[in-house]
This record gives sequence, structure tokens and C-alpha cells, in this order.
Amino acid sequence: MTVIASTERTLVRAFTLDDLDALAEIQADQAVMRYVSSRSLTRDETAAQIDRILAYQRALGFSLWAVVDRMSGALLGRAGLLVQIIDGAPEVEVAYLLARGAWGRGLGTEVAGAVLQHAREVVGLRRVIALVHPQNHASARVVEKLGFARERRIEWHGEPRDVFSVGDART
Repeated sequence: MTVIASTERTLVRAFTLDDLDALAEIQADQAVMRYVSSRSLTRDETAAQIDRILAYQRALGFSLWAVVDRMSGALLGRAGLLVQIIDGAPEVEVAYLLARGAWGRGLGTEVAGAVLQHAREVVGLRRVIALVHPQNHASARVVEKLGFARERRIEWHGEPRDVFSVGDART
């Protein structure tokens, strides 16, 4: 098991094919996917996503990773770093998605903070963004707690997104 980061309550580790059923269950929940996608994902779509995640990890050295409960080992969601093209320029995004049962306990801040620390200390990034749906007030609070500031609103795959950033590429 390749551990990427750890927090008081979670481990962030590389995905394996054994995570498929648990991730598919999480991503089948429309409430979980509400601000991420226009719909929930099927098991087959989740399997294809895991294949892409593993290829992305091999190619770039980072990707989305499994978030697991430290005590039980249960999959709580996914979090990691993704390259996004914003206004024609590549940016690295801290992204996370947690199962509904993990909401409201501060795990989003804990996990996103660990991923941000990994981005800075291991990947060596000076600037990181977060793309947040304008109605997703909980995620906006998470990134603001981590020091991100709102820059602007963009159209993202036909949906509005607020671009938050931390750090500066020029430093």
C-alpha cells in the first residue's frame, strides 16, 4: 500500500482495483456528485476512472488517491492533484470528494490540507488552485480555511466554477 499522506483520522493512498466497489457506491450517490458532475457515475464509469487515475499517477507522479478511514480501512472518498487547463494555461488543482457519511466532521479540510502539503513539499508546487461550484459553500469554506483566496469565476464544462488559489507561481 503506497501511502501518499496521513492525517489524524485518514490515510491518503494510491488506488487499487480493490477499491472499485466502494468508490462506485460513493460516486453512485447523486448528493455526493451534485457539485462535481451533472449525474452520478455507474460502476463501469468508475472502473474506467480508476484506470485513468492509475495511468495519470504513472505519467505525472500524482493523481487522485483513495481516502481511507485510519481505524477501519473503509474508503471514504478520493482526493489528490489534477492538472486542469484554465484560460489556456495548465494549473494543478487540489480536488477531493467524500462519501456523504464523511460530511460535516472536518475531514474535507483535513484531507485537502494533507494533499496541499504534499503538493508543496513533495511535488514542489508554488501555486495550487481549487475549482469550486459557486453553490458549494462547504467546499469554499474548506479551501478558505486552507489559505486559498477566490480569484474569479469561470465556465467549466458548461458549469460555473470559482477559481481559488494559494501561492504564487512567480515566487
